[in-house]
Amino acid sequence: QKVLSQCLGCSDFVLSNSRFRVGDDPDPRAKNLSPVRLNFMYSQVREERLRVLEELLSRYETDGVEVLTEVLPLCRYNQVNECAVLLTQWLRDLKKIALKAEEDQNRRKRIFFRVPSNPATWKAVGFDVATWISEGLVDVLICTSNDPEALDQDLSLSMAVSLARGTPCRVLATTGSTLGRKLNSKPNEK
Repeated sequence: QKVLSQCLGCSDFVLSNSRFRVGDDPDPRAKNLSPVRLNFMYSQVREERLRVLEELLSRYETDGVEVLTEVLPLCRYNQVNECAVLLTQWLRDLKKIALKAEEDQNRRKRIFFRVPSNPATWKAVGFDVATWISEGLVDVLICTSNDPEALDQDLSLSMAVSLARGTPCRVLATTGSTLGRKLNSKPNEK
């Protein structure tokens, strides 16, 4: 299958629009988060991400796209509830694009979305996963540990599987990209 992932940090838009960054977040949970990540509260950010994914879905014979969210939340912590509504609407718009591309290419176009496996984290970062599944906005949830680079052999998928049961949505687990010496790649973590 051909599924393309979007690269959030390597486009001209990202590099040229520092005014759309999250910036400093006084919430203690943001202490180790990059302030230079884009803030999804800005319509320009949502529109630009939608254009990138529309291109990947419409111009290429892909089987879908993965919405990659490596640094969460997609906004400041005090904006999470408002951002959740915007993100769900954004996924509705993306699904419309995917369905049109599917029709134009006579090829199924899936939306993969990477989420933490812990449902408490969904709420904390503004992911309304239950709505996404019930409305058919995502075709596949890729569940990760709190550290998406690390292998978590005890990853619990029970809530995601329970929500997806009886729907077309599938649930996948990620093993992480670092199977060996995690601490060598993150020297400041102990």
